[in-house]
Amino acid sequence: MTLDLVLAAVLLVIGVGLVVLGVWLRLGRSTGARSWVDDVWPWRERFYLLLPVLGVIVGACAGFVLDRRGGDLAHACAEVIALPAVAVVVFGVCEVPMPRWSLPGWYRPHLDARKARERAQKERRRARKPARKAART
Repeated sequence: MTLDLVLAAVLLVIGVGLVVLGVWLRLGRSTGARSWVDDVWPWRERFYLLLPVLGVIVGACAGFVLDRRGGDLAHACAEVIALPAVAVVVFGVCEVPMPRWSLPGWYRPHLDARKARERAQKERRRARKPARKAART
């Protein structure tokens, strides 16, 4: 029983830490909090935006540790974990674009600029394809 309490406390501390870190990164009030925005590894951005969700999942796992018999606490924790887990799978793993309303306000201009650059690159590639075909003939 003591080991269960220690494990539950560790999971709770890790979960709260992830939520706090995720909120700090999402608020972006300092340059350090905004340093994760990068055009090289866009998958990193998804991970950092989903940190609070991962924190809720890890924190709710503490309830499973405390209630191994599958009682009310375990059922409540399963319900708390279900929706965030779906969000992590859909937005993090399957790479579905996150809804614009869920992104931090300071992050949206960066995202718009990235999308504009990607559109411009696509247009340049499309413009080069007919020129290459005409050069071959």
